[in-house]
Amino acid sequence: MEKFRCFYLDPSIEEPFSLENSFYNKTLNPLDWFNHLFEEEVTITKVNNGDVVIKVVGVTICNTDIYEILNRGRRKKNVSRRSGKIFLGHELVGVIVRIGNNVEKFKKGDLVCIGDFNTCKAFNIEPVCDSCKNGKGIVCTHKHRRKFTSQSYGGFSEFLVRSEQQVFKLPPGFNHQSACLVEPAALAHYCFRKIERKASNVLLLGCGTIGVLLVRLIKYYFKDNVKIFCLSNNATHLETATKSGACFVSSEITAFEESAKNFRSESGASIGGFDYTFDFIGQSFSINCGIQLTKPNGSIFELAFPSTPIGIDIDTLVRKEINLSGLHGYEASSIAKNHDFQCVVELIDNELINVNDLISRTVPFSNIKEVLINECLTNMKRDNGVPWFRTFAQT
Repeated sequence: MEKFRCFYLDPSIEEPFSLENSFYNKTLNPLDWFNHLFEEEVTITKVNNGDVVIKVVGVTICNTDIYEILNRGRRKKNVSRRSGKIFLGHELVGVIVRIGNNVEKFKKGDLVCIGDFNTCKAFNIEPVCDSCKNGKGIVCTHKHRRKFTSQSYGGFSEFLVRSEQQVFKLPPGFNHQSACLVEPAALAHYCFRKIERKASNVLLLGCGTIGVLLVRLIKYYFKDNVKIFCLSNNATHLETATKSGACFVSSEITAFEESAKNFRSESGASIGGFDYTFDFIGQSFSINCGIQLTKPNGSIFELAFPSTPIGIDIDTLVRKEINLSGLHGYEASSIAKNHDFQCVVELIDNELINVNDLISRTVPFSNIKEVLINECLTNMKRDNGVPWFRTFAQT
């Protein structure tokens, strides 16, 4: 196979100075801080029997990619860095150009995206854990036994290799930008399936790409039977959430307190708060405000990854018997309605929900390193994050 360009992060390289300090010290160039990002010419010399080679045709930049770069490969500040090259980019669309001898589900020319569907089978781990059996490979209990090859690569490389267990086939002609949003839309669909009652009040703390997608899915499935409230300090996100169907948005958490007090049941009795709260912020104030604003026996779902330990108001949580759960990923169940990738692809393909307006910018794939650095710097300099949704890099 011909040589191509790959992009990776080397977590072993120490930061030369504080990135934040470089914004105020004119003797420091912020660009020099990104000395852990590399591009190099590589090739793929071997394809295992169950693997496919994918040529990337487009990829979007996820907050996880920004987080990995800014934290230099650390998932938490108090945890040691991982070893070896880290290949970033997972919200991608590509075309299969080569298949292993035992691949049965795919052929050359198939348009695909990728996901964590069955980690055990993807890495030939036996016995297959219960999570993977149920299509929840993203929470595989055998993740620590995974062995990545040096030629796996990621979505910010021109080609990558994946097990057929990690690949999802898209309909012919599926829009490339939409394809890159299938994975975050699948996570939003997984969130939506946690809402069990039609007559509910839902609070979203943070409403970026996944939050807005959740608003649209709730509106599609439940129409006006579910009232959606959104908190964000990003004006672009609030405006889009309103257009997507949120009935009330604000940048002030206190604005939701009166709403929570006024909710009434069909009998006229006070409900005492939101039925469901989804926290995309992951800070002490957001979780504890969620506890205060969620009704007794209500549910809070946490989707963020706090970089430092946080304090939770356990006393109120217990007294109100609130259910606090983590949500991570999506499900690829054999039951069609619970296969989040399949559901959102059908919705998008049939134009039942729109996702393309969440691609705020299109940039050339050839400048991917420069684009990633720019996104990181913009994220650092703005308290309310980047003033857009996803950036799409097109080959």
